[in-house]
Amino acid sequence: MEMWKLKNAVMEFSFFGRNVEEIPCFKSSFMTGILSGFGIGMAHFLATSRVKRSADFGFYSFITITLVYWTYCRYKWSKDRFIYRQIQSGLQKAAVLEGTEKDPNQTIKLDEA
Repeated sequence: MEMWKLKNAVMEFSFFGRNVEEIPCFKSSFMTGILSGFGIGMAHFLATSRVKRSADFGFYSFITITLVYWTYCRYKWSKDRFIYRQIQSGLQKAAVLEGTEKDPNQTIKLDEA
């Protein structure tokens, strides 16, 4: 299994056969988890001076924050995508019905005018 591919002079990382750059919310959640885990681990080390326990705190906080943030971001992304699809469907229906008798924006019927 080839994880790294060189395509158009850009290195691509694939995970389970899928390009990581195409996964929504992956980069932001991963970077947030890394920085938060590092910060929590360092803060715990400065407070207690215990290396192994601080590394454990940093690692577990990285895992937890990454999963929680990714779940929240994907939920928000799915909700926004659903709303955008509803709007797009409504606009397509409005474009089809524009100028016909079933046009919802038409207030005066042509027979009465």
